[in-house]
Amino acid sequence: MSPGKPVRVMSFRVGHAPVVLVVPNTLDTFQTLVAGYIENLNLGGGLSIWINEDGLRLRLPPNPAASELARRPIVGDACVVRNGARGELCDLTDADLALLWSRPREQVPA
Repeated sequence: MSPGKPVRVMSFRVGHAPVVLVVPNTLDTFQTLVAGYIENLNLGGGLSIWINEDGLRLRLPPNPAASELARRPIVGDACVVRNGARGELCDLTDADLALLWSRPREQVPA
């Protein structure tokens, strides 16, 4: 991943409501968002969800909201990104955000 302009992503932290972030487009940033090495899962429609590739081994807690999006069990923090035509990361579009916000989300204690 080569550093580029900052990108708009949606972060899904376990136990927290999803949040839209604008973050530097660097490997370190994405490893920080998922608390470890990243694994990229294709969601279709140009979207991917990035997760901690060692999450199961580390016994990270389940992430119901990310699991719903990925249609498979996800553990630990995750973030959703948009992929460009050449594989580069792009900002999530307003339509992407509307779709992501319309999905069921885990209940967060008040």
